[in-house]
Amino acid sequence: VQTCALPICFPVTINDLNNFLIQQKIPVNEMIYGDFLNYQFNRKFKTVISLGFIEHFKSWKNIIIKMVDLIDSGGYFVCEVPNFSCPIQLALRQELDYLNLRRHNLEAMNLNTWEQILKSKGFSILYQDAFGGFDFWVDNEPRTHAQIELLKNIQSLTQFLKPRLAVSDISYSPYIGMIARKD
Repeated sequence: VQTCALPICFPVTINDLNNFLIQQKIPVNEMIYGDFLNYQFNRKFKTVISLGFIEHFKSWKNIIIKMVDLIDSGGYFVCEVPNFSCPIQLALRQELDYLNLRRHNLEAMNLNTWEQILKSKGFSILYQDAFGGFDFWVDNEPRTHAQIELLKNIQSLTQFLKPRLAVSDISYSPYIGMIARKD
C-alpha cells in the first residue's frame, strides 16, 4: 500500500476530501488533518503532493524541504502552484484580481529554485513546466464598473484564445508544476 501526504490550502473538510478521493477510486489508508508546519510526522511517505500550498508562505523553501524530507527513497514529490508571476497572468491580475494576487508569494512560483532544492535533496526531475494552455480566472473581490467590463471582455477573449493557445507556455499558462523522484 502506498502512502501519500497531501498538503492543501483550500477550505475543505477531511470528510469531503476523503469522499472525493473514494469517488475517484484513489485508495486512502489514513488522513491527517492538522497544521503542516507544526505537525510531527513519524514516518516517510511514498508520495507527497502539494497543490496550491507553498505560494501562501514566506518560508516556502523550508516548506518544500519539509515535504521532501517526508519522502521514502524511490518516492515522488508532486507540486503545483498558479503561475501568477508570468508576464501575462501578472499584468491581468494586477488590474483585475489584485486582492487574490496579494495572497500569493510570487517568489514561490519559480521552477528553477524548486529544481535546485530538489536536486540538493537527491531528487531527479521527471517533469517541470507550465500547463493549462491559456486560461484566466479570478477570485471574488470588489471591482469597479470599469474592471467588471474589462473582465467580461477578457473572459470572452479567453474563450477565443483557449483553443488557439492550447499548448502550454511559461509566459501565459495559469499553472506550473513539477514531478520529481527521490533517488
